[in-house]
Amino acid sequence: MNLKSIMLLSILSSFALLTGFILLYFIPVTRPNIPGFPFQITGGALIGSNLENNSGIVWGQSFNIEIMQKYDVTLRNAQFTVLILNFPTSGVVISGLEDKETFTIEGPLKSRLELTGKNRNGRIIQISNVPDDGSSIKFLTMGDTQGFSDLYEEMISSKEAVESSFILHLGDITASGDKESLQNFQNISERSKIPIYTTPGNHDLKSSNSTEFYEMYFGNAEYFFEYKGFLFISLNSSTGYYSENSFSFLSELLSEFPKKPKVIFTHIPIFDPRPGEDHALINLTQSTRMLTLLNNTNVKAVISGHIHFFNHTIFNGIHFITSGGGGAYLYETPEDGGFHHFAEITINTDTQELTVSTIPLTKLEQETDIIVLKDAVSRIFSLEDILSEFTFASGNSSFQNQYDNWRANGSYIGIRISDLLETVGGMSTNQWLTVDSWDGLTSNFSYSVVYPNSTWYQIQGDMVLAFSFDGLVVPDYVDGYRIVFLPPDGSYSNEDCKNTSSPNEGWNVYPSAGFRWVKYVYSLSINGGG
Repeated sequence: MNLKSIMLLSILSSFALLTGFILLYFIPVTRPNIPGFPFQITGGALIGSNLENNSGIVWGQSFNIEIMQKYDVTLRNAQFTVLILNFPTSGVVISGLEDKETFTIEGPLKSRLELTGKNRNGRIIQISNVPDDGSSIKFLTMGDTQGFSDLYEEMISSKEAVESSFILHLGDITASGDKESLQNFQNISERSKIPIYTTPGNHDLKSSNSTEFYEMYFGNAEYFFEYKGFLFISLNSSTGYYSENSFSFLSELLSEFPKKPKVIFTHIPIFDPRPGEDHALINLTQSTRMLTLLNNTNVKAVISGHIHFFNHTIFNGIHFITSGGGGAYLYETPEDGGFHHFAEITINTDTQELTVSTIPLTKLEQETDIIVLKDAVSRIFSLEDILSEFTFASGNSSFQNQYDNWRANGSYIGIRISDLLETVGGMSTNQWLTVDSWDGLTSNFSYSVVYPNSTWYQIQGDMVLAFSFDGLVVPDYVDGYRIVFLPPDGSYSNEDCKNTSSPNEGWNVYPSAGFRWVKYVYSLSINGGG
């Protein structure tokens, strides 16, 4: 990437931020559900409201949305507006409107429906989509985009999307669950011609605020909708296990609709289909309990992401589909399902038989330039510059993740972050380092981490920007450039991370050593007081 491209990227980013601010100010789409809003919504989530002008924004979570106007004597006959997003714009049927009330459909490029009328206490307005009479359901699945929006946009603009009824996103929408990344995903999703139903992944609910942010844009993590006689059920497995509320939610649905065929979509698989691997629910007890619950309940499929590959396994008559090829680093070879893809699933509603095919996505191009910035000073280093201008740091290392599993064990070669920063004048003690990645993740590091004292250095070792892992060099090293720590014992544990984290960063933001091993790095910038 040349300097011109970097400047263009900066300008576009600034414009996007300004545009986002304008939208936030005039259209309160980022505001959470405000108590006292005079409508009760079912089949969708209230993601924005303005009590001053009696308006609201709803994100569709089904093909049937019901708006019940609550009793409020002060608002009787008051004008109201409800904007409905993520709802199919063809085959719309509405009941409960009165004369001179309007219902405007904007499509087909955006699923937007705007309802305008006057408040009538206790009135119910129903908005439904009537599907065609065909005897099949065709939908798409994608998981683990983790901020790689190019591949997501490729899917929603594909011919397969035009021919399908909806999309199930299987979680890890973002790399870090921050508000900006979730809003960006929603903005892109609004360009889809068909609804997109999401379930959260562990990356989407990383921080203490992530659940609030996710619900702010996409509503509750657990919900269901019906389409052509099938129930589609979102379950929240983002923590690595199902809560008692999740088991109760599913059990009640299974009991209430015993004869209806069902499809469950969730992020983390119940079991890992790869022999000897365990990238699934956090323990065998959870897996066994869920499999037992699903037995003889007319569940036809469980669709998940989390494992970055594709797999289709039939067990006890249930289709277990893993579709985690939305952009994140792949876990397997292409021959074993490790390729970027989305899946197309077709269900024959007469026979209830299910077929699955995969559509490969464009290969991600690896960038090999690093940008270092401080105030008005910037440097761009190509891989050739890095190999010729710096002294390398090397060693074996690995990190411990939030589930206490050890990952990425191997031999690393890189350059010390402190050496890179010195090319633009270095850091002062009251400044911090911001690391940006191509997948949208932004991470902050304090001066004490970049320039550790002797005590911290004995715990964490050098903080390195690795360009090589086990002999592979970027772009063949697909995780690189990557932030790596090289402690003396070769193991960067959660305890090490905790003991070398300053306030408001590291362990104090997200309790995992792996969170600091940032992948796909393209920019290092120094911020704060000089």
